[in-house]
Amino acid sequence: MGNRRTFRPWLWNLLLAAITAMFTAVLAGIVVVEAAPVAKAVYALLAVGFAVLTVRVLGRRVVVGPDGIALHDLGRTLRIPWDTIADVSYQQAGERLVWPTWAPVLRLHRPLRDGGPTQLELELVRSVPSRTQRRTLAERTVTAIRQALAAR
Repeated sequence: MGNRRTFRPWLWNLLLAAITAMFTAVLAGIVVVEAAPVAKAVYALLAVGFAVLTVRVLGRRVVVGPDGIALHDLGRTLRIPWDTIADVSYQQAGERLVWPTWAPVLRLHRPLRDGGPTQLELELVRSVPSRTQRRTLAERTVTAIRQALAAR
């Protein structure tokens, strides 16, 4: 399998990016009107931090590639090689929010780190089943992972 498939939770990425961008704008506005140099520097640092966070939010995704699965989240990228993945299933997510959500769950041959879990829920592509949507993001992700596992 030489190609890569990318799955992004666009709705949540865009909503979170809009919120962090608003904080960036407010903080930048405070920097412009603030007179005290120390306060100006603090607000400028916060504005830069929120600007970086806005860009990172837009990059949240799951990539199914030739070497395995890469989970790109806000603070880190987790790479899961194919040889550690036993199988994948589509299950109701562990935490119930307002409504039930479903997510891909990887069963691993061995933990990614000592003492780590042997099951990993891909929360990044968690979905709410819908009658109007043909296939949810979580279902499409499970299908791509199963195809990649079968091609190995």
